[in-house]
Amino acid sequence: MVRAKWCMLCILQAGLLVFLTGCGAGKPSGGQSGEEMNHIKKVGDLAAEYHRDPANKMQWPKDIDTLKAWAIKKDKATEDDFVSTRDKEPYVMLGIVSVMAGPIIHEKTGQDGRMWTVGMRPMPTEEDEKTIEESAGRGKMMGGMGGRVSGH
Repeated sequence: MVRAKWCMLCILQAGLLVFLTGCGAGKPSGGQSGEEMNHIKKVGDLAAEYHRDPANKMQWPKDIDTLKAWAIKKDKATEDDFVSTRDKEPYVMLGIVSVMAGPIIHEKTGQDGRMWTVGMRPMPTEEDEKTIEESAGRGKMMGGMGGRVSGH
């Protein structure tokens, strides 16, 4: 009985530790980075909205320019929504990682070797270019488009 309570306590503590520290993927942060995270999240949300629009027949945008034109035409965004608040460059869209996840959208340069990225995980994360490229490559192997479709 004591052993069962001890085991349950250990499991709860381990779960709490994982919850508080996260899984280690990406790097959420505050300040200007937090502003950029929210900014790029809007573009990721627009990509999902594009996908759900009946006129687009459940297709993801083929490139960032297609998404931008659609969003501006629908009065859902402005040109500035598609430019990073940190590096002041237009966002880059990689090919579709999977039919469910959609495209990877990220900053072109970012800051300190890391770029805010949306589409790889449920929430935006900061990733290095190698991680982003590897994710795009995995998408291609799993039947997605993979590779760069705009921005470079």
